[in-house]
Amino acid sequence: MSDYIARVFDPEAPPSHPLDSLTPGEINAAAAAVRAHASDGKDLLFSLMLLEEPPRGDARLLESPPRERRIRVVTLNQNSRHTEEWTVVVPGGQVVGHEDLTAQGITAQPPIIVDEFMDVERIVKESPDWQTAVRRRGVEDFDLIQVDPMSGGNFGFENEKGLRIIRAVSYLARNKEDNAYAHPIDGLVTYVDLTNMRVLAVVDDEVLPIPQEDSNFHDDNGISPRLDLKPLEIHQPEGPSFTVDGWEVSWQKWSFRVSMNAREGMVLHDIVYDDEGTKRSILSRAAFAEMVVPYGDPRPSHFWRSAFDVGEYGLGALANSLTLGCDCLGSIYYFDTYMCDGQGEPYTLERSICLHEEDFGVLWRGANWRYGGNWVRRTRRLVISFWATVGNYDYGFFWYFYQDGTIECEVKLTGIIQTAYLAPGDYSPYLGRVAPELAGQHHQHMFCVRLDPAVDGPLNSVVEVDAVPVPMGPENPHGNAIRKVTTVVERESQGRRDTNLGSARTWQIINEAQSNDFGSPVAFKLSPAQTAMMIADADSSVARRATFAKTALWVTRYSPDERFPSGDYPNLSSGGDGLVRWMKQDRELHQQPIVVWHSFGTTHFARPEDWPVMPVERIGFMLKPFGFFRRNPALDVPTPESKDSCH
Repeated sequence: MSDYIARVFDPEAPPSHPLDSLTPGEINAAAAAVRAHASDGKDLLFSLMLLEEPPRGDARLLESPPRERRIRVVTLNQNSRHTEEWTVVVPGGQVVGHEDLTAQGITAQPPIIVDEFMDVERIVKESPDWQTAVRRRGVEDFDLIQVDPMSGGNFGFENEKGLRIIRAVSYLARNKEDNAYAHPIDGLVTYVDLTNMRVLAVVDDEVLPIPQEDSNFHDDNGISPRLDLKPLEIHQPEGPSFTVDGWEVSWQKWSFRVSMNAREGMVLHDIVYDDEGTKRSILSRAAFAEMVVPYGDPRPSHFWRSAFDVGEYGLGALANSLTLGCDCLGSIYYFDTYMCDGQGEPYTLERSICLHEEDFGVLWRGANWRYGGNWVRRTRRLVISFWATVGNYDYGFFWYFYQDGTIECEVKLTGIIQTAYLAPGDYSPYLGRVAPELAGQHHQHMFCVRLDPAVDGPLNSVVEVDAVPVPMGPENPHGNAIRKVTTVVERESQGRRDTNLGSARTWQIINEAQSNDFGSPVAFKLSPAQTAMMIADADSSVARRATFAKTALWVTRYSPDERFPSGDYPNLSSGGDGLVRWMKQDRELHQQPIVVWHSFGTTHFARPEDWPVMPVERIGFMLKPFGFFRRNPALDVPTPESKDSCH
């Protein structure tokens, strides 16, 4: 049994806190102000609309409700094809900042707009060269073809300089419900110039057979369902243990605020733990700042695939409305959120954020084998999440809060893999077979989470911790000694840190101004995801553009203008912006306002079990208190009361 409450907004209601998600009224006011200020406002496409959050420590963060807020708007002029930035104060609708980036000679392509997806399919299907290429493969009915637009990357091609490029691949769909990825029209890719609304090139690399086997996974797929699965009901007769006040969540000594924006998706703010009556801050902000999916197939029709799903598309813009009983179970609280479409109009993402709690096994346990006696507590965790569909992949972004003070971040990857033709019996070093004529390209999913630490205050440091063996000798005659070696990250020139599984490396975010009962700085430990970093060559286009994915941890000095690890405009960028540029300042990091960027990912060699829809793969990291509390903070969790399900 699942119960839920949906967060219902009054579209006309103003925000109640400076960090609340944008309201429909604010979206309308900002769009109207931009249109009125622009010389050709009717010809603008609205690519991005983001709240300009007040900087850390700004007095405006204390205003509740806020007197005014600032919204950053990015538009694309459909006539001049110029990228423009606007800063609008709401609710008044005053334009207080405007820059035409293109006119200034700045190469800045805004994120891809959903309206452009439709344009690409039309432009491609009207191309005589594309039609000829498709007919060469035996297809005459173009209505059966699914055209997938994808961000094009930047490879320095002379004829693409200054243009808004999309590359499009084609699939054959037998009907609207058919899994078109089972029928790739391989060896064919179309380069579309959205600046001039034309096909720039049709790359017809090789005429390959179109795989014919259907691979659908809907309820009517002909596969008999299992009959031995008994009901498993999640029921909380007294309701959930959390409370929600606007966008503020409280649960089991934890409190935080949540918001949603078009680029990062869900954002958590002001994460605090109530330690025996004292409100102690841990993070001021946490969000997925970027992700990139580099593909490892070097063939002409595939080499360019390397989508930046945050900066080129927007996780919030592609967020899903969640389904009760499937995406979430139990007593659920849903948040509705609002986004801005390409015309500047607000639209509702119903049930886009899910909040619930779940049992997660044993919290702690102790038994006395001499005299008998068992003491056990079960753990419960709070789950807040959202899902985004980016093309063929579905991503779930989850944050978990535990009763022992632990925070966990997890990504769940599922959906449909990108496919290519592979003849029966053939082998490719760049492909993994999933069906008789079908394979998936080797690829990676690389994520970057931005953490704004506030461990017992705004000034923190990062310490790298390694477990090091002590050489055998007088100090260690039996060779069993382990020494803890710490390295303080003093400046940004030292701020790139790699994982080391051999030394069990972790990082601690410490506050030297606050000591625990034993004289050590209070700290939270970041236990990283032990995964490979980006494998692509350091000189490759994708590595230059997504340098964040080459290193597991980056530490920078906080600056309100430094928001995204590959810069504000990764779409079609040549690289060199973001973290690599900021860190050249070599600012001091010791006991300063800092930002910690953790990069991690998964390397995917496609397998038959990933087809036709991929089971969820999980990847993530943990933040655990390390000398932050004076003892186990979960000692006060009561003994489970249910005797029917706890023995």
